[in-house]
Formats: sequence, C-alpha cells, structure tokens
Amino acid sequence: MISSLEELKSLASKAAYSKRLVFIYHVLNSPNKKEILFSNTLFTKEEINKRFKDIALYFHSDKTNRLNTPTWLQENHRNLGDELFNFALEFKENLLDDLEGISQNE
Repeated sequence: MISSLEELKSLASKAAYSKRLVFIYHVLNSPNKKEILFSNTLFTKEEINKRFKDIALYFHSDKTNRLNTPTWLQENHRNLGDELFNFALEFKENLLDDLEGISQNE
C-alpha cells in the first residue's frame, strides 16, 4: 500500500509539473502576457505588488531551484521560469509607473 501511495504521489507531482510547464509556455508564447499575469488585479499599488509577489513565489530563481518543492523547476526549464519572472517584473514596474502618472494628473 505504501508503494502505491508513493507511486500516486510521484504521478501527481509529474502531472503538476507538466501543468506548470504548459502555463509557462502559454504565457511566454502569448502576445497578451501582461493580461494573463495580471488579470483580475485591481489597479492599485497594493494589489499590483501583491499579484507580483504571488508570481515571484512561483517563478523567482530562488524558488525554482529548491528540489522537492512545488515551485522547483528542472535545470533545463529554469531559464523559462526566469524569463516569465522578468516579464512579470517589467509589467509590474510599468503598471506602477502608469498608476503614478494617473495619480499625478488628478
């Protein structure tokens, strides 16, 4: 029974990993990266930063190199996580700049 549970855990982990890769490729190949990463985010400094923090928890290189964790990426996929993280960082900075510009015009 224990070996069956271990096998089930391994299969679940592989399925989750596969879904993460599908998501990463989907975002990186999409012309709507910002909309995907920051959809359903209120246009406030707090919410933009909160959403970015959520993304960073999954795709920052400090998180993706921890073996046997849900955020781990195989070495040959880490550059994809880095690329997604960098897009998210750029979008966060652009959104905050836009927000600041709107605030100054009011």
